[in-house]
Amino acid sequence: MAGVQPAKENSSGLSSLAGRSNLMLRVVSSLVLAPVAIAAAYFGGIAFIAFWAIAGIAVLWEWDTLVCTHDRNTVLATGAVTLVCAALLLAIDRPGIATTLIVLGLFAVAALGSKVHAAWCVAGLVYAAAIVIAPVLLRSEPNLGFAAILFLFVIV
Repeated sequence: MAGVQPAKENSSGLSSLAGRSNLMLRVVSSLVLAPVAIAAAYFGGIAFIAFWAIAGIAVLWEWDTLVCTHDRNTVLATGAVTLVCAALLLAIDRPGIATTLIVLGLFAVAALGSKVHAAWCVAGLVYAAAIVIAPVLLRSEPNLGFAAILFLFVIV
């Protein structure tokens, strides 16, 4: 029994180190990304839309990597193209068409995903699309858009 206990401590120690490393990565990432996000919000326009499109694609990639195992590449490609096209439509001030395109992308992802994981793959695109569309629409308000985005950043 004494031989088993050190293995548990060692395993716990490795887990603790991995947790610290993950925390450090998150802190460093936030220190780098926070000024970039604030600058993109300040300038608005294409820079802001591109920032959130990249963030949405990153979220979609992570989600699909976890959920859509065997059909990840086709689902991810379809979702990424949908998000990029929606971002381009937002850039030319066509949020209704962007939303319609995302709905069509949801149907495509549902058709391409495996029957077991299709709903989860669709949920990933919904989540990523919200990350792209919501901040862009919030920032587009001419008088308080930037202040609203800063308030959102502080709350989150």
